[in-house]
Amino acid sequence: FAAQSTVALIATGTTYFYKIDSGGTASVITGGTAVTTGQRWEWCEAPVVAAKGPFYGVNGLTGESKYWTGSGNVADWTPTTGSLPTTPKYILYHKNRVIIAGGFTVASSDISNPDNWSTAAPSAGWTQNFDSSDGDTITGLGVFGDYILVFKKTKIWVIYDPETGSNRSVSRSIGCVAHRSIVQTSVGTFFLTLDQGVAKYNGNSIDLISTQVDDTFDGILQTQNSLASAAFWNDHYYISICESGTANTITLDYDITLKSWWLHSNVSHKWVVWRPTGAAELY
Repeated sequence: FAAQSTVALIATGTTYFYKIDSGGTASVITGGTAVTTGQRWEWCEAPVVAAKGPFYGVNGLTGESKYWTGSGNVADWTPTTGSLPTTPKYILYHKNRVIIAGGFTVASSDISNPDNWSTAAPSAGWTQNFDSSDGDTITGLGVFGDYILVFKKTKIWVIYDPETGSNRSVSRSIGCVAHRSIVQTSVGTFFLTLDQGVAKYNGNSIDLISTQVDDTFDGILQTQNSLASAAFWNDHYYISICESGTANTITLDYDITLKSWWLHSNVSHKWVVWRPTGAAELY
């Protein structure tokens, strides 16, 4: 993330937050806030309101959401108006709104105001429920152009109106199992499916793009498939997956120009395309 004069990465591990500056120096920014060990954190960059932000993070637990100003320590994120969704797990900033998903619900802040989560007028926040009757919770949020994508393990919706949360179903058979595998690229939004490898949504259809390496994706340890993590950089989609144990073990790389897959031994639990100084680099 880049905040005003601060250029830094935010990293999390066990019960600590870290700032990593453009020179690679890490420092602890946890402060006195309570952090439950082992939770995966997701962050977005959004406007500063009421001295909160511009970085906002959630981890799926009620009452543990945080913000960071770009200096000092992280602090508890409690909106002045309204309240964050219960169990806020996934977060993104889209069309001047912070969007959060947790459980069966997707909610939006007021326009350009992450400190206001009221749905009552004059606030323009909203809340939408996504098929709580099926028992499957939301597994991720993504973006395709102007639209927000909402995923479950075997379902996808498109929120086509970010002003109201109005949405339509895209698929009742294919979904996503790993939030960090959802990446918007120049040819569509990629994501890891439950049992059909990597798929791509291009606005009109959902295409399976990893049939060449089905045997490799079939080897994903199903109990750890949510660990998959991806990024798009220099026309390549990189995705790390877990074949054994409790950590990702290999990385696959899809070249969108050659339409070919490549295998790498380096792995990650969170890929980041970052511009610490000049050109963007893959971390």
